[in-house]
This record gives sequence, structure tokens and C-alpha cells, in this order.
Amino acid sequence: MIVVKFKGEIFTLLTAIALFAASAFLYSAPTQGLTAASTEFPYQGYAFSFVAFGALLMAAASISFLKRSKPIYVATPKRISAKNCAD
Repeated sequence: MIVVKFKGEIFTLLTAIALFAASAFLYSAPTQGLTAASTEFPYQGYAFSFVAFGALLMAAASISFLKRSKPIYVATPKRISAKNCAD
């Protein structure tokens, strides 16, 4: 897997968001204008492919970011012993 720089990851994520927005429009776009009576939605196939490609782009950007970023360690609390108490 190729590790992409930060600008490439941002561009990939923005492209995926644009594809999701376009797919939402294509999924609900009727053929007979914007009337409530039209029931044909011929662009739903394109919408599904846009969502699939957008999901692949998001996964690629996420994997690239995880490979490039440093691991985050969770600090564990110190044990409280009788020596540490000031009572």
C-alpha cells in the first residue's frame, strides 16, 4: 500500500464526500421533472457505484493515515499506595 501525504489524504476524503453528495442526488432524482407523481429513478445504479467508490476512497485514506501516524498510548493511572497518601 502506498502511503499518501496529508494533502493527498484530505483530497481523497473530500472527493469521497463529494461522491456521497452526488450519489444522494442521483438516488433521488426522478426522470419526469421534480413532481411527486414520477416513480422512475433511473440513476440509482450510478448512485450505488458512487457510494461504493466513495467508501473505497475513504478506506484507502484511513489506512494511509493509520500507517503514517504515530501510535497513541493510553496512560495508565499510578497505583496509590500507603506511601503516597498524605493522611
